[in-house]
Amino acid sequence: MPIYVANGRVEKGELRIAARDKMESAIKRWRDCRVSITVEKLHAHRSVRQNDAYWSVLIPRIQAAFTTKGITAGRDPVVTHEVLKAQFMDADLVQNGRIRGYLSDTGLLIGTHTPDLSTLQFIDFWDRIADHAAMYWDTVIPQPNPQWREEAEDEAAAIEMTRPQEHAS
Repeated sequence: MPIYVANGRVEKGELRIAARDKMESAIKRWRDCRVSITVEKLHAHRSVRQNDAYWSVLIPRIQAAFTTKGITAGRDPVVTHEVLKAQFMDADLVQNGRIRGYLSDTGLLIGTHTPDLSTLQFIDFWDRIADHAAMYWDTVIPQPNPQWREEAEDEAAAIEMTRPQEHAS
């Protein structure tokens, strides 16, 4: 089944597709059919470095804390991850449709995905866990990179700068 993926941007409320002529040429070879069209606003997703630090630094420290406290969720890193997502993901992001998930009637988040987070949202998620771990589990979780918030802010600003500016009329 052929798939065509294109990049583009929105300028003054209009979609501009990069290399539109190539897309149209490719599509002309298709038979008449139904298609699905998705336009996604780009943002800086959680980075590979953040993911690596999460699984190699944060998760093992939380597992150790859980084990010390007799919490069985510390035995399996995937279960630990699910517990942390349920408790520390930002409910506002789910309620506002910014990330996938479901807010249960008990206040726990179900079905969220850390790859849906921007780099800054992931840092906030990390910080909520680290603060809670220090306060309630006697566990220190260091920032993997002292400049990672600043770097994420710079990356987010760079992406924002590529967006067309809205002008008041």
